[in-house]
Amino acid sequence: HTRFKCDWSSDVCSSDLSATLRDLGGSERVQFAAGEALRLDLAISVREAVTAPRVLVELRDDDGAVLGAISADTGALGWRDGTGERRVRLELPRLPLADGRFHFRCSLVDEHDGHLLSALEDAVPFFVFSGGRASGAVLLDGEWSLQEIDSAAPIEG
Repeated sequence: HTRFKCDWSSDVCSSDLSATLRDLGGSERVQFAAGEALRLDLAISVREAVTAPRVLVELRDDDGAVLGAISADTGALGWRDGTGERRVRLELPRLPLADGRFHFRCSLVDEHDGHLLSALEDAVPFFVFSGGRASGAVLLDGEWSLQEIDSAAPIEG
């Protein structure tokens, strides 16, 4: 949970940002199975008028290395200028992780100049367990197949 610092060069001031990790059923969670779906809910409480920022979410490993990032223009999501509570949701239908400790870093940036407005460094720490399906940090998942080669065919040399 963090508070925006008042930045007089933008119109962002007096806002709070918090994050919660959930399964798609809405239950708050900190542990997921490899390949399971999850939902990241961001709550933004605005007490002074704010122009729609860009929301940025980074997936990081336990050492802080960025594994991936995604962003969205909150204006395109329907953000209207003014005060009040905003909820932004990111759904991942299939977590691309196999095993380990991870966290999301969440931030809001000015859509026009990219100026950082607020950031949650370790917004939501969580664990992923493989359940014996895979090892390593990244989930490699695919469809296996086998083609039978005619064993009666003579080998030519």
